Amino acid sequence: MPSAFEDSAVEFLKTLGPVKALILDLRGNHGGSTPDNLAAALMDRPYRWKAESTAATIAVLRAWGTLGSHTELAWSSDPQQPSHPLYTGPLYILVDGGCFSACEDLLVPFKDNHRALIIGERTGGSTGQPYFHRFGNGMSFSVSTKREYFPDGSPFEGVGVAPDIEVHTSAADLKSGNDPVLAKALALIAQAEADKK
Repeated sequence: MPSAFEDSAVEFLKTLGPVKALILDLRGNHGGSTPDNLAAALMDRPYRWKAESTAATIAVLRAWGTLGSHTELAWSSDPQQPSHPLYTGPLYILVDGGCFSACEDLLVPFKDNHRALIIGERTGGSTGQPYFHRFGNGMSFSVSTKREYFPDGSPFEGVGVAPDIEVHTSAADLKSGNDPVLAKALALIAQAEADKK
């Protein structure tokens, strides 16, 4: 996500008055930079970011034959406490298979701590700080330089982040302009309001 979009979203939250719920639509977001400030502005409980690992090669250990064939350097972040969230009400996040990379990085802490209800389709399952190489003839390739996991170590790369409530959008929905994912979120908000009465 470009930082200007994140800045605009955080500024919007500062001006947001009382609302029944907030819907964050991440569908079709192919990533960019992880919007840490936006996540912090929406967190009302402790949260954890993803765990990560990358291949590790120590030449002398490999030469001595003491290094395994698949050694990795792994790390995770410490749990973070919410610090002055700008919105603490009901939160719904809409996702689909077009949610990749930094989009999934944003989604992971909300899935892990159940801060938001995630609705839609499984995300793309692709992240990892790619290394890009351009050949100079119009061809290029990229290779992931790390693996990412949920804080508990379970994978989402190559698997995707599963929604809490699965709702699919069909070709007929797209053709007719229907949005069943948004409709589901709105129906849940209406039901939650009715339950308060």
